[in-house]
Amino acid sequence: MKNFLRKLLWLPFHLFFIRFYSQKTRTTSILNYSLIIRPSVFHPRYIFSSKFFGEFIGRLQLQNKIVLDMGTGSGIQGIIAAAKGANV
Repeated sequence: MKNFLRKLLWLPFHLFFIRFYSQKTRTTSILNYSLIIRPSVFHPRYIFSSKFFGEFIGRLQLQNKIVLDMGTGSGIQGIIAAAKGANV
């Protein structure tokens, strides 16, 4: 029962926290990059996909490749691709 209640309450609490937390401009650090996150931007620290795809992109050979970073929110994937030598 305790586990059921935890799962039931997790999503509303999480959504409330993200809405409350994302009302101000914040500075965050992810994958050794420091970012300024504006209120309307997808926050990379609280959504797992930013770190997951950032780590994946960091393992690719992107020297002199062209990468389009569109709609990713903070742009962390494009920043990592540029650091690996891609033209973003």
